[in-house]
Amino acid sequence: MDAVAIVGGAGFIGRAVVLELERRGARPLVVDRVGADPLDITDADAEARLADRFRAAGVCSVLHLAARINPVARSPLGWQVAR
Repeated sequence: MDAVAIVGGAGFIGRAVVLELERRGARPLVVDRVGADPLDITDADAEARLADRFRAAGVCSVLHLAARINPVARSPLGWQVAR
């Protein structure tokens, strides 16, 4: 199976997707602001670095699971979960 980039792959849902892709024989490439090889895709200079990573890994598909906020911590209705 080909390489699949998971933007937001270090998050709650992203980690589960990465594990499932690995289980199915895919080669996941995690793109996230945290982790071993962080990359903030909101950074203006990130596009070229991201393209280089995709090319080097042979990425054929991208799953975008990144979010600016933790959806569990704050809902659209305004409530917050105690931490």
